[in-house]
Amino acid sequence: MRRGLLLSISLALLGSVAATPVAQTQQSPALSFDFYRTHVEPIFLKPRDAGQGAGRACASCHVSVASRLRLQPLSPGAVAWTEEESRQNFQLAAALVTAGEPLKSRLLLHALAAEAGGDPTHSGGKFWQSQNDPEWQTLAAWVQGASDASGSAGAKAVQATLPTGPSLDYEFFRTRVEPIFLARRPGHARCYACHALGAGEGNAPNAMRLQLLSPGSATWNEEQSRKNFEAVRQKVVPGNLLASPLLIHPLRYEAGGDQWHGGGAQFTSANDPEWQTIAAWVQGHNAANEGTLTGKVLTTQDYTRAPSLASTTANPAPSAPSDRAVQGLKPRIIQTNMAGDNLHIIDPATNRIVGEITGIEANHGVAAAPDGGRLYVSNEADRTVDVVDTKTLKVFKQIPLSGPPNNLAISKDGRRLYQAIHGEPYGVDVIDTVTLANVKRLPLDGMQIHNTYVTPDGKYVLAASDDRTFTVAVIDQKTEEPVYSIKFTNRPRPLTFYTNPDGSTKWVLAGLSELHGFVVADFATGEEIHRIKFPDLGGPVKMQLVRAATGNPSHGIGVQPDNKAVWVTDRLYNVVHAYSLPDLKYLGAVPVAVDPFWMTFTPDSKFVYVANDASASVSAIDTQSMKEVARIPVGQVPKRNITAMLP
Repeated sequence: MRRGLLLSISLALLGSVAATPVAQTQQSPALSFDFYRTHVEPIFLKPRDAGQGAGRACASCHVSVASRLRLQPLSPGAVAWTEEESRQNFQLAAALVTAGEPLKSRLLLHALAAEAGGDPTHSGGKFWQSQNDPEWQTLAAWVQGASDASGSAGAKAVQATLPTGPSLDYEFFRTRVEPIFLARRPGHARCYACHALGAGEGNAPNAMRLQLLSPGSATWNEEQSRKNFEAVRQKVVPGNLLASPLLIHPLRYEAGGDQWHGGGAQFTSANDPEWQTIAAWVQGHNAANEGTLTGKVLTTQDYTRAPSLASTTANPAPSAPSDRAVQGLKPRIIQTNMAGDNLHIIDPATNRIVGEITGIEANHGVAAAPDGGRLYVSNEADRTVDVVDTKTLKVFKQIPLSGPPNNLAISKDGRRLYQAIHGEPYGVDVIDTVTLANVKRLPLDGMQIHNTYVTPDGKYVLAASDDRTFTVAVIDQKTEEPVYSIKFTNRPRPLTFYTNPDGSTKWVLAGLSELHGFVVADFATGEEIHRIKFPDLGGPVKMQLVRAATGNPSHGIGVQPDNKAVWVTDRLYNVVHAYSLPDLKYLGAVPVAVDPFWMTFTPDSKFVYVANDASASVSAIDTQSMKEVARIPVGQVPKRNITAMLP
């Protein structure tokens, strides 16, 4: 199936993108021991930073772990191998390469990022994010037959022996490719929103970084474009479309693209004119021959930003929230679309979309006023909280924030919003919903806050960090002062609450990074009291290809409103697990679409709605029969969702 999809990409290019032949090696070169010992073997001993692979030298695993590259242990006190030891290592390394074929050599592919053409996984992590990495090129040069052990000659061998593709034309990039990053597509966030403004996954360590536009400018200047060109070229392999992350990462999975992209499926097929324009650039087209391509030429009208609403006062603000809920409201599922510019409103009685809110790019979190009159949406692109009138479904106010927002929560009386600030200056912004003003910032010792919550009884606000403090700050809602913290063993992902009979909070249940399961902490003491690992379901791990899934294998958790069960998403197997409460007895798993994330329940606990991040859908699950009863198409990269009572 997958091979057929990739073939369809190639067929889509015929007639519009000329193929560039890759030079083939006529005779397999010999592998040089001297070059190996001088240039390759030191790579295995090189200390690694925390962000590189597993954060330690290759040898730290490969001298002790049973693998095909079982290196010799160093002699006591030695910092390098003896010649005899190196020759034994050489034999092992040589067995993991195909001479003359770097891209068929396990030694080069296993620790290379998947989106750069490497293997899906490597237990030691990914050390090289691109085939342009100097270490990767050194290994490639050895495989290609580099033999001189001197530094200068070895460096020349790296460049001389690697296959070369066509050159990438700057003018074609600036006039044809670069405008694509600013283009608006209905239902999508712009590439610029994540890769320049830092929304969504744009702040990931290996993400492509575009320059910020100058204030008031609709496009980049020459200097900025040159920097963009250098950044973008790192995401392509000239002449090789299928090895170029720039083309494969944002392409729909069913059309041959990557299984997951934080920005969603920007291109539905390889026939998309914009995709073909980028493909033409990767294949070496230049400004002189651009007229041979199909598709339109983008202009500034395609990407000019709509006016900001931050100072708009045309629509009057609703009155302050009422102390009691308005009667006659109906339950609605509000689904954000992280890589889109819209939110969807689902009627749980029919499992159909009954409303859409547009114009909020890279929307992260949503909260509802208790009287149903407003929705509050965190807007990562504009760094605002956007206020929506639920009668018109229009944004009438944007509230500026201190930094880039993530999730938000609303107080039980609806008078305060607590907005997580994920970038500098970090902490939590407090918004008064009566005046619609940002009135306070809670620094929280500079913690990088990802999610905020209000306990079911309304007494506390919880602010969960996304940094190495592994901490959740517990804040008194009345005083808005921190009172204590809960320390976990890794980054806390979504949280939920199990309550006492009087409604007070008894437990905090949380997913953690790198835990295929969840933990339970006593709310009063902050101590972990249970750690639950998901059962082994057998069969293939469906999402093992996705690094984000393996790092955060569970990213959704919720306790039913009736307090009888907790549901937890499993991103590795694309299921949702259920456990009874309070005994935490396993009830079973429900298969859903690819990459289940956040969830929300109907007020009667009969149904749970799960956002499927990589599938652009929401699964409706009957909690009694434990079966998926509907799959509802929504927008790009749906994540956070809530149940709101709306008119």
